[in-house]
Amino acid sequence: TLKVLREIGVDPATEAAALLRPLVQAGGLEIAAVAHTVGEAAAALLLGHAESEKVWQCWRHRTTGSNAEGLRRLLLLLIRDVRVVFILLAEQVVELRSLTKAPAEVQQAAARLTADIHSPLANRLGLSQLKWELEDFSFRYLNPEAYKAIARQLDEKREEREGYIVRLIDTIRQALGAAGIQAEVRGRPKHIFSIWKKMQRKR
Repeated sequence: TLKVLREIGVDPATEAAALLRPLVQAGGLEIAAVAHTVGEAAAALLLGHAESEKVWQCWRHRTTGSNAEGLRRLLLLLIRDVRVVFILLAEQVVELRSLTKAPAEVQQAAARLTADIHSPLANRLGLSQLKWELEDFSFRYLNPEAYKAIARQLDEKREEREGYIVRLIDTIRQALGAAGIQAEVRGRPKHIFSIWKKMQRKR
């Protein structure tokens, strides 16, 4: 979780809260002790994380056709500090990565929760790298045959696609440099869920 959070550039209080959360959840550490030894900011994030459990309970007991947007709004209302969402998203990415060998029903439950809550929040916060990974894992677990079919076809063209991206990045970097603009340029192939959505949209 900490590695994922560092990749998106969170502050030390968020890192500390993510690191200490398993201890707090297991009952081996009191939030009051965190406030005293680590700081009020980390303790407040841990309190926000604890409040998020109410949303997961609502999600588990939801009815068919219930509004996931309402749960996302409730989550943001309860936690108050958006940094808690960063922790929740990072934890969900790690959870999904760990489920590749899990039973299908476990994968699908995690994928449905991700699709309802985590992916839309990552999108809303502009965390594109996390959004891509959350969406792809959800798609992989909920629709494994379609996922495998697209992944197989992408693998056949991987070198060609990656070469194109490298050339395009270089072209953009040179143009920016010529214009006196300092910038970091990154690129990646379109992710699998996004390809599938486009295929559905264009039939």
